[in-house]
Amino acid sequence: MPAPVANLNAQKHGLYAFLALGSLPKGASYIRRQGGRLRVQLTQAVLESGRKVGVTAAATINSACRHEGRAMLLQRYLRLEADLPLAARIQLLREIGMATDSRDRCIRSLRLDVESPAPWDSLLSDPMGQLGLTVVDVDDAGDGPVGAQDGDVGR
Repeated sequence: MPAPVANLNAQKHGLYAFLALGSLPKGASYIRRQGGRLRVQLTQAVLESGRKVGVTAAATINSACRHEGRAMLLQRYLRLEADLPLAARIQLLREIGMATDSRDRCIRSLRLDVESPAPWDSLLSDPMGQLGLTVVDVDDAGDGPVGAQDGDVGR
């Protein structure tokens, strides 16, 4: 026996199944693929920032992917159900916005936008040390390093 017409359980948007069970409705397999791509991109960004993907970073990446999947699933439902009342459409838009904000918070907590110093900053701060060179003082006579004995020059 199906749910009554006015009952919200009659809506088949698949959100509960996605969040609780990890399954998606038919025709929504692209959401899992997009989530996997986002996971790979975020993991790669963490590794490129010079950090390891630890337990906290992996959990944060997983949360970001789930929030993105939730937003995409709700957006799909909003697109497919053209006859939704205005109040339901507004509520779905609000949920999509909250899912997107949650995803952005997760990504922000990974601190991927913190710029690492440019490679030339360390070179400009100590140019000789970075190149493996040492600065040698020349004595007043100009014929060798300070403290060099006669005949030491050129050895």
